Amino acid sequence: RKGVETRRSNRGLSFHTELNFLGPFSSDFPGALKIAKAYQAAALDYGFKLREASFTYWSIVGNKYSYSARHEHGTAMLSGVLYVTTPEGSGNLRFCDPRPVKRMMNGEHYVSFRDKDDPRHNDVEITPGEGLLVVFPSWLEHEVTMTMSEEPRIIYSFNMKPVS
Repeated sequence: RKGVETRRSNRGLSFHTELNFLGPFSSDFPGALKIAKAYQAAALDYGFKLREASFTYWSIVGNKYSYSARHEHGTAMLSGVLYVTTPEGSGNLRFCDPRPVKRMMNGEHYVSFRDKDDPRHNDVEITPGEGLLVVFPSWLEHEVTMTMSEEPRIIYSFNMKPVS
């Protein structure tokens, strides 16, 4: 644990470092080339050709019973997570369907529902694995299910903004 702990979306027995706790994101950062290339490819998929970008990063150490509340990173363009250690029982990354819940009238009462058989109406879960890098739009709501491992789950998370 290096740096000062901060409280963000992490809950339970987790440790969240301060932002950029190892200094500016540069080629010295572990996996920097892999991360930069993945972000560049993701931006291209969304129709943006990046010439230069700024990164903010942090680390979260998730101990047993830690989890992350549903949140988004709306001030960035792309966000991501690099899994450093993922012991069995590490929490899954869950992307949440951002559309409002459908409502319909059933007699005198409104009923809220999602069509569980329609894949467009489901949340998506990713099981973490060491070295896995997941990049996603920053506006996409996500959460991490509870870690049940006796060993800590360690991640680096990133936000990227294009530089004009």
